[in-house]
Amino acid sequence: MIAFAFLLSVFFTKTRTASIIGYIIMILSGIISDNILSSIISDPNTPISVLRGISVIPQFCLFRGLRALRNGVAWGGPGMTWSNLTDYGMHEVFIFLVVEWAVFLLLAFYFEAVLPIGPGVKKHPLFFLPKALRSRSTPLSPDKGEESKDVAEERRIASTEEKFPIRVLDLHKRYPPSAGRGPKIAVNNLSMTIHESECFGFLGPNGAGKSTTINMLCGYLRPTSGTAKIRGLDIVEDVDEIHMQMGVCPQENVLWDDLTGPEHLRFYGRIKNLRGEELEEQVAFWLDQVNLTKAKNKTSSQYSGGMKRRLCVAIAMIGNPSVVLLDEPTTGLDPASRQDLWKVITEYKKSCSMLLTTHSMEEAEELCDRLGIFVGGKLAAVGTPQYLKAEFGQGYRLGITTPQEYEEETKKFVFEIAPKAIQLNSLAGTQNFEIPKNSIKLSKIFKVIEKEKEKRHITDWGLSNTTLEEVFLHIIETTMDTQSS
Repeated sequence: MIAFAFLLSVFFTKTRTASIIGYIIMILSGIISDNILSSIISDPNTPISVLRGISVIPQFCLFRGLRALRNGVAWGGPGMTWSNLTDYGMHEVFIFLVVEWAVFLLLAFYFEAVLPIGPGVKKHPLFFLPKALRSRSTPLSPDKGEESKDVAEERRIASTEEKFPIRVLDLHKRYPPSAGRGPKIAVNNLSMTIHESECFGFLGPNGAGKSTTINMLCGYLRPTSGTAKIRGLDIVEDVDEIHMQMGVCPQENVLWDDLTGPEHLRFYGRIKNLRGEELEEQVAFWLDQVNLTKAKNKTSSQYSGGMKRRLCVAIAMIGNPSVVLLDEPTTGLDPASRQDLWKVITEYKKSCSMLLTTHSMEEAEELCDRLGIFVGGKLAAVGTPQYLKAEFGQGYRLGITTPQEYEEETKKFVFEIAPKAIQLNSLAGTQNFEIPKNSIKLSKIFKVIEKEKEKRHITDWGLSNTTLEEVFLHIIETTMDTQSS
């Protein structure tokens, strides 16, 4: 019956529903089984084949065994012993139960692996056969549309046979229509690579497809089409092997309230084949790295939001995975804890390849070697932070401070130097201007201001490049305008 319960559990995603249906099945099958067995056994003309036939159903087989035990006592004998099993048909009950136990467990494992119920990448119905013998579905061919030169170059590199720790090729995820809306494309034809010892950052507004991409890479979601290779392993065909060398910190904290931090780490450490002294060393090391040593005796339900987040990062890192996926790992952390975690990530990325999503531009510049900006499920731009600012930045930021009575004169002075300059703001004598790229040589700005600053009563001034946040907002605005037109 336990194996039968495993089989039934495959068809439910909610515990409450499974419990209710399970109780109904047990109660009804008990009543029906007892009544039918009474009718069959009380009729001497019923052939034994009928009794054996209904014993295929586990509930009937169980009640047949209970009835045999009862008869062994009720008929005045010594009860049921090994020597008289055949007198009451109990030997057949044992045989049926053992066979059903094996069959139901095999069916449970098979249906769990292949049925599209619940999360996770499901396997091919013939996954137990060699790959060459399985039929393959025809993949979709999403429209690539217009792409920036850096995105097109990234797609070209991903399409080569060169080996990368993470290689994504034409990855596509489309959700079917739901109530009140049509199909939704969450990730549209993504192609990219992540190199050895590289931290690649995903930036994008909410709903852009960042978390969906991570969920496909770690095997939580099945892609509609396309694929990705993790250390040469396919995210659909080889998901079990991928899990052994991957660490994941999901967007939401996935913890058990009744387990302590060390117990969580031991559990995931054992999954990654850590044992004995090596496991305990790793647990102690990562508790120290994320500053949870003093809270090691507390259950996770007693942790603050920031402590839970740090524990999730430690879970992703334990076992020295060669690929790590971090989905907004510093959400909810105070500035000091965030800085400490940055140091951990910076040190650990030297020995692995890392994919990180974040909404913090400061975090992206601090941790990421390259960035990809997601808009509407597509990669709109990719490159180092310096490249993105140089390629997509709108210009330079000029700040000048003077006494307030000279503000208007200073404004005219800036427009004389750079006629295309745009005043951004003015506050208490400090004015900020945006100077478009290629509208003036930087050397001229330095030369003129240094020469005129005393005459113009300039007490302080500075020239800076466009910030990453400004580049990010510009790319999003430009891409969304292009997609809507």
